[in-house]
Amino acid sequence: MDSKQLWILTYEAVSREWGNKFLEPYLSNFIDRFESYIVINDNYEHVLDLIECVIRTRISILSKLNGYYKFINDEILIKLIEELNKRFLYAGVGYQYENDEIIRIDHQYVHKEIVKPALEIIHNQAFEKVNEEYSNAHKHYRNQYIKDCIVACNRAFESLLKSICNECEWEYDPNNRASDLIKIINNNGLFPVGMEKTIDNYIMTLKTGVPELRNHFGGHGSSSQSPSPSIYMAEYVLHLTATNIVFYIMLSGIINPNRIKDCFSDIP
Repeated sequence: MDSKQLWILTYEAVSREWGNKFLEPYLSNFIDRFESYIVINDNYEHVLDLIECVIRTRISILSKLNGYYKFINDEILIKLIEELNKRFLYAGVGYQYENDEIIRIDHQYVHKEIVKPALEIIHNQAFEKVNEEYSNAHKHYRNQYIKDCIVACNRAFESLLKSICNECEWEYDPNNRASDLIKIINNNGLFPVGMEKTIDNYIMTLKTGVPELRNHFGGHGSSSQSPSPSIYMAEYVLHLTATNIVFYIMLSGIINPNRIKDCFSDIP
């Protein structure tokens, strides 16, 4: 397949996704038409969606055409994504392409040291549900749907605890909430020896982290007197969830510690 055919298929896929044919018809070259759309469009969300769709469509199309295709071996696309992220960084737009989607980042250091390692670790079959829920949280955050972001973080946290129980073969009730699951993993010895005297306070801290924030800001509806959660609350919950993801998985030993250590490499 040549480049022109790939761009045509990409255009058709994005048009189906958006429900309209979005490119100007007066330019015959599809690459020029894409570039023109990006330049004249003043809706940055549309542009970000388009970039995300183009990357995903390329991966999807090449995977169907070549059974041996893998993104990790697609040097051209990987280099383009690296350049894209660098340009995002230099322009200060607050977005990066990570884990198959464009996510919003407001603090580069926090993203590098906390969020990125979490995204790398849960890109694993054992944590498929965690990955799905945490990715949804970032999508809601990007669109500033604060309550939805907090709810998705809580779901990711609960899915994390269930995934650990599954991998470690610890029994639990599928209807257990985060507070119950924390007790189960504690009773099965997940936490380090030496924390016995402070474990109750530690568990209380965990209970009043993501789950409590979800209950206060994100769940069970809201009354007219309920405080309106700010974007900073969503940031805090996203970062707290990422911290818990890395910490719990490190303690569980499910993933090779060297793999986790590699996730903390500097952003190029």
